[in-house]
Amino acid sequence: MTNIEERLIDNIEHAAKRGAKYNIEALNEELLPTLLILTENNNVEVATIQLEKEQISPMLKQYLVDTQAKAYALILEAWSTVFIERAKDYDYKVRDMPLDDRFEVANVIVVKRDTGIHKYLTARILDVNDRRQLQKWENGTVKETQICVTEW
Repeated sequence: MTNIEERLIDNIEHAAKRGAKYNIEALNEELLPTLLILTENNNVEVATIQLEKEQISPMLKQYLVDTQAKAYALILEAWSTVFIERAKDYDYKVRDMPLDDRFEVANVIVVKRDTGIHKYLTARILDVNDRRQLQKWENGTVKETQICVTEW
C-alpha cells in the first residue's frame, strides 16, 4: 500500500474512534454496528449495519468484493468479561453472564485487504450518573472474529 493509503487507513481508524466516543458520550446511545470502508478509488464510505449477527459476515464480504475495498473499520459495542473460564459455562455468550461478571466495551477492528486484521482497539464503557463514558482505547490482539471478514 502507498503512504496515502496508509494515511487514509489511519484516518478511518481515528474517525471510527471519534464516532464511537460521540455516540456513547454526547448522544448517550448504544452504538449501531458501523463500517467505514476505504474503496478502490480511495473514497471513504460509511454504512450502519442493521442485520442479524449471522448475516453480517456474508453481506460484508460481498460488499468488500463489489467495491474492491482496500480496508475497512468495523465499530461495535459488545459485552466483555475477564472470567474466560466461567464464560465457557455460557457457551461464550458473555451477554448471558451475570451483570457482575461482564462489562460493556466499544471495539474498533481495522482490516486491510491481503493483510487481515491490522488493529483491534477496545475501550470500556462506564455508566457514570446515568451517562455513558468511554475509557481509554487500548490495543488488543485478535486473530479473527466471527463477525469481521479478513479475506476478500
